[in-house]
Amino acid sequence: LSADEIAASFNPSDDDIITEDKNAINLGDVSAITKDFKLPSRGVNGSSITWTSENAAIEVGALGDDGYYTAKVTRPANEAGDSTGTLTATVSYGNGTPSTRAIPVTVAKLLSAQEIVERDKEAVVQAVGSLSNVFTPTISLPSVGEWGSSVTWTWEGAPGVITVPGQPGEDGNYTAQV
Repeated sequence: LSADEIAASFNPSDDDIITEDKNAINLGDVSAITKDFKLPSRGVNGSSITWTSENAAIEVGALGDDGYYTAKVTRPANEAGDSTGTLTATVSYGNGTPSTRAIPVTVAKLLSAQEIVERDKEAVVQAVGSLSNVFTPTISLPSVGEWGSSVTWTWEGAPGVITVPGQPGEDGNYTAQV
C-alpha cells in the first residue's frame, strides 16, 4: 500500500462512514415481530440515522432520551394475516451524501383463541412434564397459561391420590398435594 492508501484507511471519508454505518445496521430477527422495539439513531461510526415505516403495523416514534426511536407495533387481527413492509433507515454524516437502507419486516398477526390454547398447552407440558415422573410431595400447576388462556386440571387416576384445591393460590397457581 502507498502512504496515501494507508492514510486513507485511517481517515475515512464522510461517504465511507455513511456506507459502513448503513451496512452495520442490525435489527435482529424481524420476520415475526410481536412487540414494540428500539431503532438506533446513531451508527457505529457516529453517523445520524432516521427511520420511516412502510408497514401499516409499525409506527416510528420520536427520538427518546435513551438515543433510540421506538417502533410502536400494532399486531393485525388474526383474520387479516401478518403485516409485511419495510423500515427505511436514512444514514447521514458530515458532508457525505445521505444514503438509505430498506429492511423488510413482518409483524405477526394476533393468535386465534385456539392457537393460544395450543401454545399454552405445549408450555405447560414442557414446564410440568410427565406427572408420573414427579417424586416430590407437592407440585404447583399453573391456572393461567403463558399466552393468557385459563388452565384447568383433572385427574384420571385413583381417587384421593392427588387433591387440588378449588381456587388457585395468591400466585395464581394450584398446589396439588400428592
